[in-house]
Amino acid sequence: MKENASQQEAEWLHRIQKNDEQALGLLMRRYYTDLYNYAARFTPDDALIKDCIQEVFISLWQRRQTVGVILSPKFYFLRAIKNKVLKSLDSARRKIGNQTLPDTFAARLGTRIKLHSPITAIEHGNSGVRVNYLENGTPARTEGDYLVCAMSARMLARLPVTPAWPEDRAFAISNVPYYHDTRVIFQSRSRFWQRDGISPNMQFGETSLASAWGASEEVKTARGLLAGTASGAGTAERALATYKKYYPGRSEDIEKAHVVVWALDPWASACERTSYAPGQLAKFWPVLIEPHGRIHFVGAYADNLNWGMEAATRSANRVAEAIHKL
Repeated sequence: MKENASQQEAEWLHRIQKNDEQALGLLMRRYYTDLYNYAARFTPDDALIKDCIQEVFISLWQRRQTVGVILSPKFYFLRAIKNKVLKSLDSARRKIGNQTLPDTFAARLGTRIKLHSPITAIEHGNSGVRVNYLENGTPARTEGDYLVCAMSARMLARLPVTPAWPEDRAFAISNVPYYHDTRVIFQSRSRFWQRDGISPNMQFGETSLASAWGASEEVKTARGLLAGTASGAGTAERALATYKKYYPGRSEDIEKAHVVVWALDPWASACERTSYAPGQLAKFWPVLIEPHGRIHFVGAYADNLNWGMEAATRSANRVAEAIHKL
């Protein structure tokens, strides 16, 4: 485990278990800014973020007698605020259905949307752009005044482009640093961590299983579900072995282990962009976000905020405005 509780934090947690509301306030002030900044990665909604932070600490207070030992308060609170924010956003989406937005776009665009039609080449010039693709296995093409490229840089680097990218752009597109993770899922006969009085949120720091946390806790069942992350192309066997190494005994209740290996998905092999190495930023920035002739670039990698849907949306708005002004 890393970043274990400081002596002061451990004292506050102990006092909270002894019904000390003042200690809860001290712990909240200690982490409020960190939690706000982290939650802002997932939503710009100031009121929602503040409500979620309040709910995280209210939940801790309500469960103070049963929450168990919190070895790493920072990890515990960051995981808790992320889950709380994402659940709040998901609840809002469910009011109209998560699929409503893309379905609405698809209905408006009609046959202009080409599903299961991988792009095979891009041609561009002073008057327009041509995209070659396969439609049901048959070569086809479409033309337009501009091309907005929303695929990951990893996928874009594989495509032949005519004329070829300039040297600086070709380097940037081909070398965007991505990480490749595996989602780990454990199903158990019981929520054994609750019986043991500890938090299911754990950090192991190993490639086979970097971290794990409780999932689907709102489902009314005695069974348990744990989610986790492994680095690279992980396996269910290695992830489970790592979990049991750190949590022997009742972890035998785990009856199924499954992994989703994104690194093996040819269309989604890259996750989020990672940080650039020291001294490398000028090789990528701002070339990655600037248009090249009539080709524009959007996506999380093409924005100053490099993480998640917020960055992707910002980049799309920037490009839409730029083309509108042309």
